[in-house]
Amino acid sequence: NSFFKDKEVVNILLNGKDIGKERRSKGQTGYNTDILILLSINPKKNKALLTSFPRDIWQNNSKINGILVTQGMDSLLDAMSKISGQKVEKYISIDFDGIRWLVNQFKGVPVEIETSFTDSSFPDIYDTRTTTVSFTKGKEIMDGERALTFARSRKGNNGEGSDLMRAKRQHLILKGMIKSVENDKSIFFPFDIKEFYKEVILHTETNVSLGDAIYLFSFYKNINDYNIKSLVLDDRYRDWE
Repeated sequence: NSFFKDKEVVNILLNGKDIGKERRSKGQTGYNTDILILLSINPKKNKALLTSFPRDIWQNNSKINGILVTQGMDSLLDAMSKISGQKVEKYISIDFDGIRWLVNQFKGVPVEIETSFTDSSFPDIYDTRTTTVSFTKGKEIMDGERALTFARSRKGNNGEGSDLMRAKRQHLILKGMIKSVENDKSIFFPFDIKEFYKEVILHTETNVSLGDAIYLFSFYKNINDYNIKSLVLDDRYRDWE
């Protein structure tokens, strides 16, 4: 059985925490959830929407990227429900380690880089110094570290130096993961949702059950018919498609 079975719209909050083993080794315990993406799926209409919310929105007496660590997941879900106007009850939470692990298990994720850019102020994984990273327009098969860098960079040139553009790039990675399901080099190939769930549950925090995962994967057979859109909100609520 699945929580989503009778829902007209499936809503899942995807949130990313800016912490990993390197920062924990320095004694860091706090974090922000700078990645806040609401995945909304209408299975009857074969439509899906990825909506990113600015981290500085104020709700429940806090910036939304600080709610999880200070008030807990229930408060974050409540805040996202108020902001989006959707009932948001399910979540998947992942950190730097989880992202790297997942992408590497897929043996890389294909990402369609839309704009070439260089970020000369990219904070290293320990957050102790800056380095320079570059990406070139076109398709790139990214490993875990490269995908994490692509998702984190927010000071690049050529129009890529903002939270807005960073959020848009995070959507490109998620779309690439959909394609990785059929990668015959993947650890998960041939893809079995039960086996996948058993592995992923060890590297994420979620209240999505196995029954939920099986139900969600049933949509995959129609994936080529799905209209998947991206919406990245800024102060102008600009629609990126």
